[in-house]
Amino acid sequence: MAVTPFVPVPSKAVVLGAGTTLSILGPTGVTPAATPTHIGELNDFKFDGWKTSTTNNTNFDSGQITQKLGTLFDYGTLSGTYNNIANDPGQVALLAAAKSGVAYDFVLQLPVNALAGQTTQGNSYAISAIVTEAGGFDISQTKVSQCSFTLDINSVTVTAGS
Repeated sequence: MAVTPFVPVPSKAVVLGAGTTLSILGPTGVTPAATPTHIGELNDFKFDGWKTSTTNNTNFDSGQITQKLGTLFDYGTLSGTYNNIANDPGQVALLAAAKSGVAYDFVLQLPVNALAGQTTQGNSYAISAIVTEAGGFDISQTKVSQCSFTLDINSVTVTAGS
């Protein structure tokens, strides 16, 4: 009797996330745009999502039901961690952007997601953001020193992968 070889099936855990890159360009609005510099050794990301603020718009015609009105839109924040490499050009640029206090352009490139039918390129996010946190680190005898960063996003252009 022939034994069928084991063939692993791709799962979302295997496909999503691995290979994601974040690159920093230059200050937003400066032309020509700077060459993207890859920020090395990124290992975790969290995008907290888009939000719309609301204000109470209840009046005597509301039938004793709270009515709300959408006001300001917020693109949210992107935060993450990276392994601390003092001479990594992207990490050095990230620290300089944090110190400057002005918006910088970033490109977040996701890997190909075969489950979404992508074959050549994953989703791409062109981001303009202010670096509100960068460079804070931990030191441990059991793991590589990691730094954290937070980008407060002003605008995002999403390009679907193909």
